[in-house]
Amino acid sequence: MADLHPDHGVSGRPPRVLLVMLEFASWRGGRAWGYSGHFGLEEGLRAAGAECTVLPALHEVPSNASHSWLAHARQTLAGERFDQVWVWLVHHDYDPAFWAWVKTLAPVVVGLVFESLEHRPEELERFPHLAKRERYVADQLAHVTHALAVDERDVAWIEEQGLAKARWLPTAVPRRYMRSWGEPVERSAVFYGCPYGERGDWFQQPALAGLMVHGGDAEAGTTIPERHDTLHVASCEYLANGGRPTREVLEAYVDACRALRREAFENWLGQLARWPATIALPSIGKIYTSRVMEAMAIGRPVLSWRIPDRPRNEALFVEDEEIRLFDGPEDLAAKLQLLREDPALARAQAAAAQRKVWSAHSVEEQAAGILRWIGEGELAEEDDVSEAERRTAAAFGAFEDALGRIGLARSDIARIVGLDWTPDQVGAIELFPSADFFLSAPNLVDARDYGEIMRKERSALEALVRDLADDDDNCGACGQSCG
Repeated sequence: MADLHPDHGVSGRPPRVLLVMLEFASWRGGRAWGYSGHFGLEEGLRAAGAECTVLPALHEVPSNASHSWLAHARQTLAGERFDQVWVWLVHHDYDPAFWAWVKTLAPVVVGLVFESLEHRPEELERFPHLAKRERYVADQLAHVTHALAVDERDVAWIEEQGLAKARWLPTAVPRRYMRSWGEPVERSAVFYGCPYGERGDWFQQPALAGLMVHGGDAEAGTTIPERHDTLHVASCEYLANGGRPTREVLEAYVDACRALRREAFENWLGQLARWPATIALPSIGKIYTSRVMEAMAIGRPVLSWRIPDRPRNEALFVEDEEIRLFDGPEDLAAKLQLLREDPALARAQAAAAQRKVWSAHSVEEQAAGILRWIGEGELAEEDDVSEAERRTAAAFGAFEDALGRIGLARSDIARIVGLDWTPDQVGAIELFPSADFFLSAPNLVDARDYGEIMRKERSALEALVRDLADDDDNCGACGQSCG
């Protein structure tokens, strides 16, 4: 294997990563495919220093069809080499020639498994096609060196079968969306998703009447579905009619896909923010779905079914502090009523969960950890303290020393204002338990001016701290102005 390093590629340069990313030609199929496990992963990799190329794999289009970019990829990417190739598995059937070509591109091939592979008998009875999924994915995993799986039990199964080195991939959210989205305008808690199987029965439960509603179509009233379908039809027709599959055309297509997916994601978060709480009902996926993390990221409390036999998943959030878990309709109704009757409790849960997502579940930190894992062969996820939390502790440890020089302790700090939305800033709330925490909202200023404003504010605060640290006579003033 080539000499891969945790934060860069071969010979000290940034890693070059080809993302064979699942996409859907029809919005009807693609609307449920969340941004966080899509272009959100690309955001994380780019933030971690990777150079990314996206090659869309349309679910409905065979990889060897003339209107598939995969069939033309050898020509489009002729002469290019990569350090890693990431391939979205499960929902696309890659032909043998494609897998053979992938193996010539990079020493590391990462397979992404965004579905649970283990299912209960009643699930298989309702969805018979799931009975073949585990074997199907095992055949795909035979072509990869590493695997990322959203279900913790699948990680163990992949490694027990000797299919690939495997790592758990809980949902994460891009940091730039982790901000205040205003107050809810609806009264009931919301469930978004397909009401299949027993999910539909929950909406017939008398105990939940008036407490839970289905959110419906988040894109209703927008042109997103039509523009999505038009874009992919145009791409397919271009290739089918003999259009040249150049790098420039591919990048233009991907840029349009990315922009549309980001627009859809921002619209989705805006719709999610309308509701005072989000509910995750029982699912064939034994994970906290993307809507769980996304609702937390925008400051909404989440109630989820208690997922069986997934201790690591359950340990992601502290029950009754950062999330509320329910064991049936009556239990869910009681907890919804509790949050409705105690808005302060609901706000406290939302704030605690938002801090946890900020500090531990960003795509940026997740991607950096994956690159370290691939480069070093170490499971960074096993650490009790995340890399972000370690950096936060170091940064505020230095600040604590400065406070000590002027006679103050962390417990004397009553208010902290974060200047951006990174985990390093947000982590302050954990290190200063007596303080109220305020995060400056980037959407309140023009994006073009934000960087300069923040630099000026940082410089002013740094100068103030230096002055205070150098002048013991200012202790009282600091206590008034900073406390």
